[in-house]
Amino acid sequence: MTTFSLRAALSPSQNLAYWVIALALIHGLCPQALMASTVWTQSGPEGGDIVELIGDPSVPDRLYAAANGGGVFRTIDGASTWQAASTGLTDRSVLCLTLDPATPSTVYAGTLGGRVFRSVDGAVSWTEISTGLPGGSVQSLAVNPGPGTVLVGLSGGVYRLGMDDVWAWSSSGLTSGFVVDVTFDALAAGVVY
Repeated sequence: MTTFSLRAALSPSQNLAYWVIALALIHGLCPQALMASTVWTQSGPEGGDIVELIGDPSVPDRLYAAANGGGVFRTIDGASTWQAASTGLTDRSVLCLTLDPATPSTVYAGTLGGRVFRSVDGAVSWTEISTGLPGGSVQSLAVNPGPGTVLVGLSGGVYRLGMDDVWAWSSSGLTSGFVVDVTFDALAAGVVY
């Protein structure tokens, strides 16, 4: 009896494709079935373009959404329902959010108009804290959980929030004034990227 092996005549990449197809056929899978296992459903919020989502590590079902043109939204039931959480936000073009890891009910919001707002009640109400910022869009916010240092990255560089709620320029050594993201090193105290 003569046997013929199709696999022997295939290149390595064709051989891999052969096994993927063979396994899919053996297990009754097809591309549509594979795609059906990843189905997205809309759960809100409505209003503006959602540009960032953050979760509260102390309350897993609490999430915040930043909406460029829509303000801030909050869910307390794992995204089943969303509520507008923008009381006190006078600039609704929110580009970034962060919360204080040591006090998760303290949330910061940065806007396209170069303003920063702080909520100390889990985004129920907001207070503007933009004194000292040069304007330009706020691209990123970061909070160091240890000493509670708050940094903002914007088109004018990096600024640090002082104890008096006034921002001070903190960009010495940067070769570019446009900062898209700023974050603290989780393992090395005082290190910022």
